[in-house]
Amino acid sequence: MNILLLSDDMQLGGVPRHVVDLANGLAEHGHGVIVCASDGPSRALLNSRVRFVALQLLQTGTYRKQWLGPTKAFPRLVSLVRREDIDVIHSHKRFTDLLGRAVALSLNRPHVSTCHNTFDDFYRLSVFGHQTIACSKSIEEMLIRRFHKKPESVSVVYVGLKHQADVSEAEQARMRSQLDIGATDRVICSIGHLSRAKDRSTLLRAVARLNEQNALQRVVCVIVGDGEEEQALKEYVRNRRLEERVRLLPGSTDVATVMKISEFAVLSSVQEGIPYVLLEAAWFAKAHVATDVGGVKEFVEPGVTGILVPPRDPEALATAIRQLIESPDKARELGANARERCLVQHSYDTFLRSVVEVYEKSMQSRRQ
Repeated sequence: MNILLLSDDMQLGGVPRHVVDLANGLAEHGHGVIVCASDGPSRALLNSRVRFVALQLLQTGTYRKQWLGPTKAFPRLVSLVRREDIDVIHSHKRFTDLLGRAVALSLNRPHVSTCHNTFDDFYRLSVFGHQTIACSKSIEEMLIRRFHKKPESVSVVYVGLKHQADVSEAEQARMRSQLDIGATDRVICSIGHLSRAKDRSTLLRAVARLNEQNALQRVVCVIVGDGEEEQALKEYVRNRRLEERVRLLPGSTDVATVMKISEFAVLSSVQEGIPYVLLEAAWFAKAHVATDVGGVKEFVEPGVTGILVPPRDPEALATAIRQLIESPDKARELGANARERCLVQHSYDTFLRSVVEVYEKSMQSRRQ
């Protein structure tokens, strides 16, 4: 099967990571795979069997959309699909859902889209494929209820996590040294874009409350990510004099090592599907204190694999963080349970097999 994977970008983040893991797995199973997106650092993670074609869908050096990008990309993609005899077009974000749909309709090819997140904006600009993959049950419900997708055209496929290499003690020590964190200091982390949807401002307000309560003695919160909220977050840290308690690091930071040195992780988002970061943390047996949004509760079970709190509630978030800081044994227990759930619920082989089944279903439906 020849597959074209379309995405907005190959920057650092959950969706590019999803595309990379899917592309590599499909190629390893003998499928022909081409990835088309705005170039970025995640491109380097594609294996040699995967072909990459750069599109100008984002403004250079930013996450901002190049609104004429799809118009310019359309003829290139039509030519590519014809020349490479593409069987399925698979898009991964709303910007490229629209582009993928246009190309598929013009050539009468099957179009599959993956919806990675719940959202409540730009409904009229949201275009999905003949078959849509929902990354969580909450997304499936949204697609059927809000977008009136037929239930038979939506398939829930949980993302699968590939094997993660362990992190040596020497690498952990180097990370602590780079961040000026002592060998006996305790670490919690929060990984992901510095965007409004991730709501790191609520996390920092929670950290400020805990600092005022003297609940962060020898505890450092490491936040990793890039995005439009970066300067505002840095100003908040500076204004509240939280430099000793918070480290803001770029998205290029070695996330695996940060997670390895952390006792648990924090997710403060206001909208989500099931973010990759939950699974990455679980792989290293780290639990999450997370907001109860989107599909998060399909992985974070309160008191079993983590703690859930309402979104935009710094007081509740601070209370939950303090609970695990004061109960490290409980944090380790939740982390062990999270790892077990990750291995069972998010099998990489099951993920690949399920996506191919959706491709086959889409191809069959287009023949009828």
